[in-house]
Amino acid sequence: MGHGQLAVLAALKNGEASTQTELARLLQMEQPSMAQTLARLERGQLIRRKQDPANQRAQRAEATNTALESLSQALPAMAEGNAKAMAGFSADEEAAFVSFLQRVYANLCDTP
Repeated sequence: MGHGQLAVLAALKNGEASTQTELARLLQMEQPSMAQTLARLERGQLIRRKQDPANQRAQRAEATNTALESLSQALPAMAEGNAKAMAGFSADEEAAFVSFLQRVYANLCDTP
């Protein structure tokens, strides 16, 4: 499972978004890329899509139990990797590093 798929599953688990449009906006992905990601997750039985009762044209995705189990295994490994990468940095240095990365990303995306 790739980083993009993990991010989608985490967003679904946390209730941050559930439609393709919401997920694409939240994760700053293009709509076609999100459509492909959701299709792969659905083929892998990691999500299921249901029609939105409030908007008949929209579908809401939800993570399956299989996905939630995979996510519960992947998140600690990701946290361990982050801890290893930031070993030896003070909290202030880590915050500055994250801030620099966010600025680089904003520069590359032409977003304020």
